Amino acid sequence: MFCRAFVTIALICAIPSAYSYSAGAPSAACEDMVPQHHVDPQRSTPPYKMLLSSKGDTVHVKIQGNSAGDTIKGFMIQARKDGKPIGKFEVPTEFRKHAQPLTCSGPADALTHKKIFANGPNKIEADWTPPPGFKGDVKFVATVALNGGIFWVQAINEPMSIA
Repeated sequence: MFCRAFVTIALICAIPSAYSYSAGAPSAACEDMVPQHHVDPQRSTPPYKMLLSSKGDTVHVKIQGNSAGDTIKGFMIQARKDGKPIGKFEVPTEFRKHAQPLTCSGPADALTHKKIFANGPNKIEADWTPPPGFKGDVKFVATVALNGGIFWVQAINEPMSIA
């Protein structure tokens, strides 16, 4: 009887930790961008691409699956200079259902997912603004999850020069 009660309590305590990041990456993931999913990341080429385009003073960032089945269940995106996130992300209205800013070292300097039900979207889009007066090279880096057990850490990255 004692063993059954102990196992039941242990399982109840474990359930919140298994689901605790379904509504976005924790700030603890800011440095290494590794989801706390307790499984190893994929080593294969991710089935996603990152597309960057300049829009005046901002950069439009799009993460998109290579096929319709390459949906996005979770993600974290940063623009990095010397390994640290910089700038500020803003989520366009049509993507606010799935994306939200995350504060790592500065307000909204990363982008992460919200709770995504079913299969999730095939693409995520956002706008990034560099810090005032910034000029130089920046690298956009993304961790993307197909689901809780299949994800790629910092496997999608694109450099861009900000003039």
